[in-house]
Amino acid sequence: MPTTVSTLLGSELESIHIKNPLDIIKISQNGLTKGALSRIGKVLALTQKDLAELTATSLRTFQRYENDKKLNPIVSESMIQLTEIIRLGFDVFEDRDTFIKWLNTANKALGQRKPIELLKFRTGNDLVRNLLGQIQYGIVA
Repeated sequence: MPTTVSTLLGSELESIHIKNPLDIIKISQNGLTKGALSRIGKVLALTQKDLAELTATSLRTFQRYENDKKLNPIVSESMIQLTEIIRLGFDVFEDRDTFIKWLNTANKALGQRKPIELLKFRTGNDLVRNLLGQIQYGIVA
């Protein structure tokens, strides 16, 4: 059985279905867990240090969090955005390894920066999402 994005994300993240921006706010206010963030890290091949940077916490603090600890609304919103990027990346590349390679390769459309470097910023998430959409529809050379 092939590994799907649903399998990789787990039930907490897979159950997120965004119909409008207010859904993101509602889910973010409830908070997602460190365990869900760790699953995102596994999907994107990120280290604990990378995950700590994504949450704007020190590595030591991040390591002390229990897996069921609810993260603050800002971090939870970022996690939801990352989940949407992961889903889109899987749709575009149809393969986790190819998607991970793309995330870790400097891209001319992003000013020679790696897409993974931009994911800790809201604007960076938007840039990566837009670029994936362009790739999906054959707009990028």
